[in-house]
Amino acid sequence: MRRAVLTLIAMALCAWVSAQGPAPLPAEIQVKQFKTNRILIENLVDHGIDLSNADDPLERAKACRQTARTLANYLERAADAEDAERIAEFATLYGEVVRDGLVPILESARTIIPNGSPRWSELQETSRKAAADFAEARKCIPTAGKAGESEKVKAVLAILAEMQAKFAP
Repeated sequence: MRRAVLTLIAMALCAWVSAQGPAPLPAEIQVKQFKTNRILIENLVDHGIDLSNADDPLERAKACRQTARTLANYLERAADAEDAERIAEFATLYGEVVRDGLVPILESARTIIPNGSPRWSELQETSRKAAADFAEARKCIPTAGKAGESEKVKAVLAILAEMQAKFAP
């Protein structure tokens, strides 16, 4: 039930946001974007529910990493399509999830989980995977070509470069 309500709220928010922009896109593009975004929104809602149901920092870190990973997958698709707007959008969202969610959760887990315990090893593995995800996401963003020359993409790259030092495990 909660998932359905959150999905409906997310869809309504997307509809409202799209109504605020410039002239509407052609119907076939809107349908394609809706289908693509619907799957993304469903995944993000599912990850959000997993995150809210997680009862300790390590489980929250894992759920938050999944959210970041989902956004990184969409970022990679946008980079493959050389869609500068989508690259900037997904890179910004990815950066926010990492900066405001994953990094603080991992830091919290490090203060709670005793060093040397089995859960500490699991936390270290989660941190390593998250760092590898970050490196992959950063690497997929083009620095040349049409998308790489976009000011929005350049700005996002600068933000991610600053975050990289904070994110190191």
